[in-house]
Amino acid sequence: MRIKFNDKIYRLKEIESGVDSLMELVEESKHKHGDFLMTDNRIAFILDREGVDGEAYHLFCTDMDGEIRSHMQDRKEGVRYCGYLKHAVLADSEATEAIHYGLKSIGKRWNAEKKRIEDIPVYNDGDFVVSEFGSILIFKEADGDRIFDHAYLPSYGELIIDKVAGCYGIRRHATTEEKQRMIDALAERGKRWNKDKKCIEYIPKRKFKAGDKVKIKDGISSETQGGVYPYFEDFLDQYIGKVMTVKKYITTDIGEYIRTDEAKKGDHYFGFAENWLEPWSDEPKVGDWVIYWDSIQTAKVGILACIRPDERYKYVVDDGDWWRYAVKWNGTIEHLEKIRKG
Repeated sequence: MRIKFNDKIYRLKEIESGVDSLMELVEESKHKHGDFLMTDNRIAFILDREGVDGEAYHLFCTDMDGEIRSHMQDRKEGVRYCGYLKHAVLADSEATEAIHYGLKSIGKRWNAEKKRIEDIPVYNDGDFVVSEFGSILIFKEADGDRIFDHAYLPSYGELIIDKVAGCYGIRRHATTEEKQRMIDALAERGKRWNKDKKCIEYIPKRKFKAGDKVKIKDGISSETQGGVYPYFEDFLDQYIGKVMTVKKYITTDIGEYIRTDEAKKGDHYFGFAENWLEPWSDEPKVGDWVIYWDSIQTAKVGILACIRPDERYKYVVDDGDWWRYAVKWNGTIEHLEKIRKG
């Protein structure tokens, strides 16, 4: 039970238990969990709770003069208290600075929103992060309170790629969606992030465009490229030797890949590295399976054995006959029937 009297809040405290228990009114502390406080002997601390006898249990405390290093501790090392809460007052700027400095010296920081001590995140060159102001940047290095970045995308405004230092703090790592916003902003400038070289570079001229017909190069399969980004999965082996249509290029913080109209499972599209593909050509070469004919309605399937470019009947198939026309066969009956229908 809490009682208000003369503008002060009191609570009942049991001082003798039993059938006829004895209670007394005790003034309730005006301080709460997470408050930064200090004592008259220059100990600064973050309050956890008040003990049953008024002890000031802390989450962290430090000697403001830096003389008693053993007083620098967090609650994980044991439940500790520093005097009684009635003797503590709100921390002034010096005490507040001492708490933040003490936490930082042991690799920690205070999360005021969640009222807890947490580890200071470690940011590495190339990490996509979000500043205290909500801006997205590609982290380069820190020098004290100054942050150097490779690129900076303000919450409102245009992308900045000049490598300058800012005094904004870093709040956290960027989400996947936030990373993509930075990647898209770079792409609009014709640039991309090179994860391996840790730099921003111009996007090389692309070999293909949407609508181009392509095929998987000889020697490319899940066996040879399964562990290479964007990872040639077993599912893609079925497209070896078949014609595919380029849908679009996709750029991520890891790299770039191509989607095709055909290589998908449900709504999920699979990706191909650009150097896994080559332009599709109907012009066959020796050793290809081909559809050949003189009269298109009687087109047949065979293996191309020889090409005589200067002859009218230039395609020689494995049965030894010569034919005027031949195209690569994609291995399906539908393709053969389509040719026969003209």
